[in-house]
Parts: sequence; structure tokens; C-alpha cells
Amino acid sequence: WATLGFDLAMRVRNAVWRPPFVMYYRTSPLPAVRDDLTAAGFTATAVALTVLGRHRDGSPRCWLILARKPADPH
Repeated sequence: WATLGFDLAMRVRNAVWRPPFVMYYRTSPLPAVRDDLTAAGFTATAVALTVLGRHRDGSPRCWLILARKPADPH
């Protein structure tokens, strides 16, 4: 619930004040986040943050998603 509440608060903040960048903290599956961003017109790149630890199977515990939207030419 905490991450959902935080995401909701950030969405309200972003609607009221247009920040130079948008940041969310989510615990959603990586493919779902990437699909959502792509559907919204962003290019999404995932960077493994291995310095923050790994799962027992060796996969990264945390990822950083860099999402960029092309500049509006108008």
C-alpha cells in the first residue's frame, strides 16, 4: 500500500507542478513497467543495480528504469 500511495501522491504532484523529470518507486514486474512506459510513448532502458544486491539465483535485486520521451518539436 505504501508504494501505491507514494505513486498516487507523485501523480498528483506531477499534474499540479510540471517537474523537469518524473520519478516513481514501484514494485511491479519489470516487463509490465517497460510495457506501460512504451505504450505511453517513452523509450525505456533497464539498468541492473547489482551494487544493491542479488537474489539467490544471481539476478539483480533492484533495477533502474530510464524512460525518455522525445521532445515535442512544436
